[in-house]
Amino acid sequence: KKQIMTVTVNKRVIATLKFPTTIPELITFLRGIIFKVTGNPYVTSPYPLGITTLVNLNTNVNILESAQTAVQTRVTGSKAARDAARDVCKKDFRSIRGMVQQLADNNTSATITDTLIIESAGFGVKVAGGTKPRVFSAKNTPVSGTIKIVAASIPRSKGSHLWYLTTDTVGFTGKVILPPTTKTATTVVGLVPVTKYALFHTAIVPSGVNIEEGPIFLTVS
Repeated sequence: KKQIMTVTVNKRVIATLKFPTTIPELITFLRGIIFKVTGNPYVTSPYPLGITTLVNLNTNVNILESAQTAVQTRVTGSKAARDAARDVCKKDFRSIRGMVQQLADNNTSATITDTLIIESAGFGVKVAGGTKPRVFSAKNTPVSGTIKIVAASIPRSKGSHLWYLTTDTVGFTGKVILPPTTKTATTVVGLVPVTKYALFHTAIVPSGVNIEEGPIFLTVS
């Protein structure tokens, strides 16, 4: 029996970063993000090359705070120095936002949402993009223990397909990652006959939204 699942693609969840307008509020806001990303299991360190490190984030926010103190005590030239320190901090945290956005875009978990990743790091979220119908199907083949899984094509024929399966049809633990493909179908061999499997698929879309589908269920013949 062929199992088919039609799903609607979740709209892309985008990390937002709205800086407070006053310096004291900005400092508090930035330290809140530092607190949330430190030790965050979804935003592990060390960060990729080109992303501001936690040490530098803390250092630059401290510099901004000192510069703001100098402005309040009317030190000559302090306003320009404060504004420069503010701009450095904004650049730093835009860097962190970009990293968190990439983590969310690359997320393939069936249990951890993109929203959770973004909000856990202290960023706001908004939803963008349209929805498209997808068809994800699986069927038995004439060969016992062998199934064929088919997904919709990726726009402009770019990207790849990830496939997962598990015999845990309730909690979906112990997922087996199958070899990725550039084609829209894959054949899986060596499965246990008369066993029900939960199947998952993820379309990896370059510079776009990874599309997660599943589970669908199929009892292997």
